[in-house]
Amino acid sequence: STLRASFDGPVKPLQQMVWIQQHVAPGRFTVSASSMAGSSVLSWFRGVCFEDGQEDAAAYRQLESLASAVPAGSEGLLFHPYLFGERSPFYNPEARGAFLGIR
Repeated sequence: STLRASFDGPVKPLQQMVWIQQHVAPGRFTVSASSMAGSSVLSWFRGVCFEDGQEDAAAYRQLESLASAVPAGSEGLLFHPYLFGERSPFYNPEARGAFLGIR
């Protein structure tokens, strides 16, 4: 997956693993950062939480419903989605995923 933001002028990256490109609009620039996992994390989580026979669309709707019931900040639960290493905002092919703050 990729995250992009647009700016009115050139920017200096805070991290080395972002890309800066000229925007299609004159005078604007785009900063991009990519993750190795993206939607594959959601697919993995779906496989862990639901039976194989359950329809994908129904499983994802249920995941969305469950997630929307959790308060902002997830009561301190944090997930590092590094299932395949990571390349942005840092490059580390050995990075691994983790749930932090489980009570």
